[in-house]
Amino acid sequence: MVTKKKDPKDLLKEGRKRTTTPPESETVKLGKELLEWLSKNKATHLSEWYSIVKMIPRSQWKAMTQVPEFLPFYEKALAIVAQTVRDGTINPSIAHRFLSLYHQDVREHEREEKEFEARLNENQNKLDVDAAAFKVLDRILENK
Repeated sequence: MVTKKKDPKDLLKEGRKRTTTPPESETVKLGKELLEWLSKNKATHLSEWYSIVKMIPRSQWKAMTQVPEFLPFYEKALAIVAQTVRDGTINPSIAHRFLSLYHQDVREHEREEKEFEARLNENQNKLDVDAAAFKVLDRILENK
């Protein structure tokens, strides 16, 4: 029986063989294909390429976006697609939904704002409960 020698590029840092993403050379090739496709097509979502053109399942796509050798291609692709959001290709009434999808800094900022607002609401609710409790105590003391 002939055993094929493992190519180190087909192994993850932990030494495990890739199971959900293609080997490094294929991943880089896909990254280049993605950028080339985007240069010829005015896509509004990356799924137009990975799902329709390449027939890559979403679970595999999500794993690929985390692979170090694919990440620079993915981030550049996000920036390219984000331009279609800003240039009016997408109707302005729904463009804001795409902004946080393609601009990670916008997404992080929106998340921080929501967390801050949630903390403010939580503190306000505590103050409201405390105020209501003091009113009840005042009524009790007045009746004595």
